[in-house]
Amino acid sequence: DTEYSIFLNLKRLRILSQKIDLFAFFENTANDKNQLELLCSFVGEALKRRLHCCRPMELRGDDASMADSEYNKVIDSPDVLAELGKAVQEGLELILCVTGWSLLTLQNNENLVINDDDIIGDVVKNDPEDNQSIEDNVVLRLRNQLLSLLQQCYAQYLPSSEERDDDETSVGKHSFSSEQIAFADFVQMSAGKVASDLRVLFPKEYADAASPILRSLALVNDDYLVAGNFRFIGSKAQLLLSNDAAEKENKTLPYSLLLPTARAVVNNWNSANRREAGLLLNHITSSGPTTSELITTAVRTMKKIDSIRLLESQMASLKGSYETWVDEEPEVESDRPTEQEMAEFEQAEKKHREQFATLEQRASLFSQALGNFGKLSDDKLRPALNGFIREGIRFSFSNLDNNGEDTLVLGSRLNFLLFMSKYAGWIKRNKKSKDTIQECIDELETNLRNHEEFGDV
Repeated sequence: DTEYSIFLNLKRLRILSQKIDLFAFFENTANDKNQLELLCSFVGEALKRRLHCCRPMELRGDDASMADSEYNKVIDSPDVLAELGKAVQEGLELILCVTGWSLLTLQNNENLVINDDDIIGDVVKNDPEDNQSIEDNVVLRLRNQLLSLLQQCYAQYLPSSEERDDDETSVGKHSFSSEQIAFADFVQMSAGKVASDLRVLFPKEYADAASPILRSLALVNDDYLVAGNFRFIGSKAQLLLSNDAAEKENKTLPYSLLLPTARAVVNNWNSANRREAGLLLNHITSSGPTTSELITTAVRTMKKIDSIRLLESQMASLKGSYETWVDEEPEVESDRPTEQEMAEFEQAEKKHREQFATLEQRASLFSQALGNFGKLSDDKLRPALNGFIREGIRFSFSNLDNNGEDTLVLGSRLNFLLFMSKYAGWIKRNKKSKDTIQECIDELETNLRNHEEFGDV
């Protein structure tokens, strides 16, 4: 009943805050802080304490901010988790709305008309206005409170059975209830939506603004938001892929998981994280028509803003998926496999080949997105494309792992060249580019044949 009451009151406040600026209805305290800000701070801290108690004990790290009685408390009741999840969602959206209103008030009071001149204009070095940046303001205090709550939401991540199988500790032996998993997923999905809105409200472009106040508002350090969302979406990749084969497509899934991230990435495209963008691009195929349409639309916008960064993100997507595909190569575990084991192995091999074909299809779509009718949409892409293909060729001939160590079988990545062949059409009409690529291949092939292990493979 307590959690339900909290949820209901937060929902009422959230609905009101979406319609009007609530600051006018709350008085300022003696230290000139509005009581609405104090309310948001109280809500945020209370929800963080509850979220901490929802984490399984064996997943908790040391937290000096928690009293012993709070640290050892466990919330695992299915009914409480269900209501608390909704309360967290409403609390996040309430603080976001209040932050948005406070930002609007600041922009109006400081005459910050957001346009290209404000954001892109050169910073005037000797302007005394440069000293008027804000360090302690209601906008930043509310935003920091929301960031702290989002961090606790992403901390609800529960490692999968595959991740836990590698661990010899009690974490590896623990089995989470379906209610705990549903709660963790719901909270992280809610966090993803709010984090996206926050990254749109405080874009990194503000860091280059002419206004010192706008520069103070730039959310430059959002790495932990990106990392938390990256991990959560990555854990749901198979769920998205299964949407493609479903008789009835679940349209809610891509809109809940991918659309918020796509909004944040596109709005911050000039400084976007390439791995995060690559994660989005992974789903341009084989995750259902709704997902494909969503990602394709995002790609069109990315290309208009910065086509070279799109090319870099395509490489991140192809490399990441290819390395995952290699790691998941099926093997026969037994020296003397039974007929059933062999049948399962053959089925796994077939699925593995289909996954590679899907990667080829993705590379084709990536290439097609760069232009139409044999003409690149951006002339700046041509030199970048030459470097892109050379990097793909270098990766194909390399036998170094992610740590730079010579651990891979010589020539084991050569099939990555099939992906690069999808881009060949863009350079074959340019003799200089074609000769450069050919020289690159010839040199790497010669090095491969001269390698001491070449005769063994």
